Amino acid sequence: MIRLRAPALQIPTVLVELLRLRRRLAADPDLLRSVVGLGWPGEVCFLGIWRAGDRAAGCLDDQWVRRTASRWAGSFWASQWLSEHEFGHWDGLRLRRLRRGVPDQPPAAD
Repeated sequence: MIRLRAPALQIPTVLVELLRLRRRLAADPDLLRSVVGLGWPGEVCFLGIWRAGDRAAGCLDDQWVRRTASRWAGSFWASQWLSEHEFGHWDGLRLRRLRRGVPDQPPAAD
């Protein structure tokens, strides 16, 4: 999740920036779904769902993210969330995907 806050006159510029990011990330086969949209007044958001958590972390380490965070200092927020349990569907897909090396069930208590 990436969120940028901007003055009303700069919202179109921010929207275009996040749409370009979405288009560039679409080439990643591990990106299941992504969306860009308007949040609260003055906010533009990007949400991406990756098959593997390390791919999402790679997105947050991207040069674009560092450059954008510097340019919009104080107005930029990015976060990665790893789900522990299934909680729903989005566009017909389960949001949680089994991460490599993580067991399906918690270990049995001794």
